[in-house]
Amino acid sequence: MSIQFDGVEILNTTYSPRFVKHESVAERALITLPLGREDGEAFIAERYGKKVVRLQGIIKASTQALLEAQIATFTELFSRPQKNLDISWNGGTLRYVATCARHDFDRDHYHLNAVPWSAEFVVLSGEGRSSTTVSPEDADEESISWTDGIVDTTFDLEGSKPPKPVATIFITGANMSGIEYKNLDNGERLIATYPGAWGSNRTVEIDFDRKTVEGNVVDSVTKPLNVYGAFPRFRIGTNNVRIQRGGIVNQKSHDDLVSENLADQSIANTSTKYAQSFQVPRQDATFQGITLALRKQSTPGTLTWRIETDSDGSPSGSLVTNATGALAHGSASSSFAYHSLYSASPFQLEANTDYWIVLSAISVDGSNLWRFGSVFPGLYPRGRAKNSSDGGSTWGIYNPKLDLMFRVLMGGIPESGTGKHTIEYQPTYL
Repeated sequence: MSIQFDGVEILNTTYSPRFVKHESVAERALITLPLGREDGEAFIAERYGKKVVRLQGIIKASTQALLEAQIATFTELFSRPQKNLDISWNGGTLRYVATCARHDFDRDHYHLNAVPWSAEFVVLSGEGRSSTTVSPEDADEESISWTDGIVDTTFDLEGSKPPKPVATIFITGANMSGIEYKNLDNGERLIATYPGAWGSNRTVEIDFDRKTVEGNVVDSVTKPLNVYGAFPRFRIGTNNVRIQRGGIVNQKSHDDLVSENLADQSIANTSTKYAQSFQVPRQDATFQGITLALRKQSTPGTLTWRIETDSDGSPSGSLVTNATGALAHGSASSSFAYHSLYSASPFQLEANTDYWIVLSAISVDGSNLWRFGSVFPGLYPRGRAKNSSDGGSTWGIYNPKLDLMFRVLMGGIPESGTGKHTIEYQPTYL
């Protein structure tokens, strides 16, 4: 048994603790909402507040003078704020970061060489952590393989409160410029990008406690990466995650190709163009593609997509540098499907700026044409759809209730490949 505060052992013949009470759970607040026209309340959320650890014992010395010197030393020790309070627990050590909020000596006239003492430590985080870092067996240097940029994997976490682990992802044979780490159980996702081809044998480290993402992705020098989204939270037990490299969705209008939500539109002549505006929330230079819901009818010519800047609420005709690509009819079928289309090089988009995806085609007529999907009603909040019948000279709103079914993709082009995924954490206890 051991009780240490700031590295000083308390469980000895001088301080003689009678007990240390740390098993009680921190204050727990339940957030509820009264039910309308019904009895009872609905559970919304919970949060844990601070935790109190209580110690009590007897401080001893051979003389009164030595006792008073020990009291002074003891008082100074317990005055140190936010120090480690380490207590033997379950065959190991449980560590709290604690501050002594109250420290009493119950001294009477006859206490010449011994005096009772008590202390209350406040753990502001409300939790204790094992002093030992562990790695789940199912995520300890686990080899993973990406297929078209995606791999799903699982790991188990122990303790009585979900910990905040460190995830290390080792990537071989990569050439993309971004990675997404998504908790499939709650949908929370984190995106990290860095411009330039990442190369092979690179490492990305995600610290879910410190809220940092670092990697040596471009030039072998470890540095902070650009971070989007939220650091996913995990649960005790099995966690399911998806790690995606390249082809990461930044903006989208819809994911469903169900017929009742799909408006089937067409490019049946070379003068027809369709466009959809969008905005991205942050500047990034790793955009490299879009996804469209498409099908062909017979044998149309090549479909071209491009991203243009805005001019008075319509496409300007000015191309965002590198933001263009094409799809030949041989790569499509007569049934609707999502097609991810990539440019030859990455391009940069600015934050909160209107851009337009513009679609056109060659060698199309009433029999040989491209059909693309739009969602009805359109609920995409950052843009709208327009069309032109004169090659883009003038633009009008085809239907104010429609949005093009699209995604804007960042992080470079998705790639297959291999790597490793490691989880390390300190088991956490309430």
